[in-house]
Formats: sequence, structure tokens, C-alpha cells
Amino acid sequence: MVFRVYEGKNGPIQKELKHCDMKNRREKIKVAILTSPSFRSPRVLAEGLQRMLSRVGIESHIFYEGIPLIYAPTNWRGRNFVKNALTTIRYRYEIHSLKSYNLTKKEEFIALIDFERKSYEEYRRVQLEALSELGIKTVVLDSDYTFSEIAEVYRKCSIYFLAFYEAFGVPIAELQACGACIFSPSPAWPMAHRLDARCPDASAWKLSENFIIYDSKADLINKMKEIRENYNPYQVFDNFVKNYPHFYEGDTAALSEIIHKLSSKF
Repeated sequence: MVFRVYEGKNGPIQKELKHCDMKNRREKIKVAILTSPSFRSPRVLAEGLQRMLSRVGIESHIFYEGIPLIYAPTNWRGRNFVKNALTTIRYRYEIHSLKSYNLTKKEEFIALIDFERKSYEEYRRVQLEALSELGIKTVVLDSDYTFSEIAEVYRKCSIYFLAFYEAFGVPIAELQACGACIFSPSPAWPMAHRLDARCPDASAWKLSENFIIYDSKADLINKMKEIRENYNPYQVFDNFVKNYPHFYEGDTAALSEIIHKLSSKF
């Protein structure tokens, strides 16, 4: 079985099953994970998936150059089942060891601006102007970072601004684990973090207390003032673990269930 983890057009993370071993249906499942050698989300998720698979007794290996090993014919009936079943755990396995981020007391109130995204420059301009008017120290992401480097940045920051729609958004989880609040101009941007998954109206999606939604620069300034006055990184962390325990601890039960379903089709 082969997972592929890569950068997608409609969001930073997408996952799909590309190949399955059909040679021996009774053979123990072995998983190959294809990904990029970069330090960004695909590699983070691939390594997190490998840890989760090991916790349920599944052997796996990561291929950072994304070279497929086995070909499954496109007319195989089980192919669509596997691809559809995989989406049920799309956001439910451990993304990586969030516990390693080690929440610590913040030395100062610092804002973090995400990487610039084409066609979303106006949102970024509003964010920067509001931060400048309040005199809040700001860090802007603009280059490649190693895991240790980006973790150190996250530990220091108190608030984080989304740059565009996130299919999942690994940094959203990482920063909450570090005690940072998440600012967004729409509740639809952090789509995987909504608490009411069945709500059809994206503008009305419910998020945890860690997410601050604003609709104008004036509204953003007022809400940043309030957060700065009452900011408590430990409360942010507690909210994160309470509302999204599967992002912090991982969901081995869900992974075991889907692996069982997959294995029964081989």
C-alpha cells in the first residue's frame, strides 16, 4: 500500500492512495509513504503518519523522492473504496509530535504572519497595518525553516494570522500547542478545525475559543487589544487539547479501524 503526501492546489496538504499490493492478499500489510524531502507540511504529515502506523503494528517506510513501488490497475474495483476510506482518517492521525513543542511562558506579545499567498495580499495588508497601529512586534514568515527553527518561532509567538484557506493547516495545530491564538477573517479558512462539521453554512462554522474571527481592520484592532490584555497561553493550550484531542494525541482507534477495512479488501 502506498500513501502519497504532497503540496496541493486547493490547500497546502492533500493525501491520496496511489498504489496497492495485489500480489498476495494474505500477506501482512506494509505501507510505503511517498513525500517531499522539504521541511514543510508534506514531510511533517508523512512522518506523523509513520508514527501512527507503528502504534497500530503496521510496518511502513518513507520515500522522500516520491518513487512509486507497485502499480495497481485503474480498473481494480477496490481502488475507489480505498481512496474514499482513506478520507475518513484524513485529519485524524497524529500530524507529528506536538508534545515536543513544549509550551513555555511568553517573554513578550508577538504576532506571526503566515507566508504570503498570491491573490490574498489585501488580507495581509490589513493585518500588517493593524499590528503596526497597535505597536505589536511582528514576525513574518518568508523562507524555509527546519523543524527546530520553526518550532522556536512558534514558541515565542502569541497570535498567528492565517494567510488563506487551509485544508488542514499543520501550523494551526502547532501554534495552538504552543499557546498561540489564531486570527482569521472567516471561520471557513481553518476548515478542518470546525466543531460543527454538519453545518452547511461555512460563514457560521463554530470554532474553539482559540480562533478569533474579524471582519474589518477596526474589528481586528479591537479584538487584538482584548486578546493582548487577557492573553493566557496555558488557557489556549488547554482549549486546544479539550477541543482537538485527536490532533494532539492522535487517534489510533480510527486508524486501526480503517486499516482493518483496507486489509479486508486485499
